[in-house]
Amino acid sequence: MFRSPWPTIGIMLVLAGTSAGQTLPETVPVENPTALLANVGMIQGTLSELGASLPSASLAAIRSAIKGMEGESLQEAVDPHVLLVVTLNPEGRVKVSRGPKKLILTQNMPGYAILKVVNQSGGQQRLRTLSSYTGSIRSPFQVAFWDQGKYRSDLSGELVEYRLLRISCDDVGKRELTIGFDAGQGTQDLGFRGETPVLFEVHSKQ
Repeated sequence: MFRSPWPTIGIMLVLAGTSAGQTLPETVPVENPTALLANVGMIQGTLSELGASLPSASLAAIRSAIKGMEGESLQEAVDPHVLLVVTLNPEGRVKVSRGPKKLILTQNMPGYAILKVVNQSGGQQRLRTLSSYTGSIRSPFQVAFWDQGKYRSDLSGELVEYRLLRISCDDVGKRELTIGFDAGQGTQDLGFRGETPVLFEVHSKQ
């Protein structure tokens, strides 16, 4: 029997606002949602531990989807909070697109963003982060997957899963960073769709 590791109290929301012109990720039919339910439960539990729990309305929708074993409804509840979507086609090529959420950072403090992975290849490749910054020679950003031993380094092979990114920035103001991913040599999609620019708002530490 599936048991959800849900926290009882939400603390704060790190992802805030909706990016203009961005649409919700596509909801993907999932035949057996058990792995996805466990994945989302772990993501939300981690966000709560980090002080970045989702809003109560979203938590209620997620709990309802988990109770009903409804994979599509679960995606509909989580996807409004997705920063980036990574799609691996059947050949394993990687495409990156912008999700509907923006991430507001505090200078030199980590923020946590939800990444949706649609893995049409069914492979268990290692997904790596890539980033480039054009504002100066030295990038003020640090981007990495958040794992802390709770998540596999490689993809699960499931059609849909969610991951957490840990992002921080040394400088204040509006800063644009191009974020990309690959799953091995030569897997970025043709036409440079394996990366996308993201505009961050970075507040000074009070």
